[in-house]
Amino acid sequence: MKNMVDYAIIYQNKMIAGYTIVREEENYELGNVFTIPEYQGRGIASILLNRVIAECSDKPIRLDVNVRNEVAIHIYQKYGFKEINRTKEFIEKLPFVTKPFTKDYSARLLEIKDIEKLPESLSEIPKIDLIAKAYKKALKKKKKKKKLQFDNQVPCVLLNKDKIAGVGRAMWSKNIPNTASMHASAILPEASDNYATFLTFITNELISYNIHKFIWNLSERTKPFEKSIGPFLSEPARESIIMEKKSE
Repeated sequence: MKNMVDYAIIYQNKMIAGYTIVREEENYELGNVFTIPEYQGRGIASILLNRVIAECSDKPIRLDVNVRNEVAIHIYQKYGFKEINRTKEFIEKLPFVTKPFTKDYSARLLEIKDIEKLPESLSEIPKIDLIAKAYKKALKKKKKKKKLQFDNQVPCVLLNKDKIAGVGRAMWSKNIPNTASMHASAILPEASDNYATFLTFITNELISYNIHKFIWNLSERTKPFEKSIGPFLSEPARESIIMEKKSE
């Protein structure tokens, strides 16, 4: 990612702490914050945060922290970070059973011809154009293929007759065997009743890739669909607090 930079704190030729900064248009994202155990409690976090705040003061800084990490939450609050939202991460086995699509709705794998339709069909959903741009970029390397498929992701579309009513994709890494994450799921409000069934369709497509589990995040984007997907989920594996420090 061109907008992502990793930093490390070095002491006596040893990496003792680090963090990542992602530069978004509207804010910075602070992530992957760590201090190795033998150096925790020595003020390293303060050094780190002072550096971040000094260099990223022109836009808000966001981060997420586990609700159980009370020490980190206290430190972030001390430096002016305030809670703005909470997210939950669920890890589920495949497949789970939902109701079938309602009348006139269906789903299929995303195809090349769908790319040009995305911004127009989903103009009501913020940043949907970024999804289309990502797919277009990947297509430059695979122009000859009739269907849009990548080695580590499966993109799908939800249809209302011939109109695109939603998009979703599952992505996975070789570092996490047999597990895929749901990303960029976006559905028009009038199609929200089909959200759970749409996820079922995507997860069923994953079986052929030897994926046995999927990770689904309850975030600001997916929160409107909590009621429709909630009955099919177990207890969350992780709950996080989204915190933000305003620009100075």
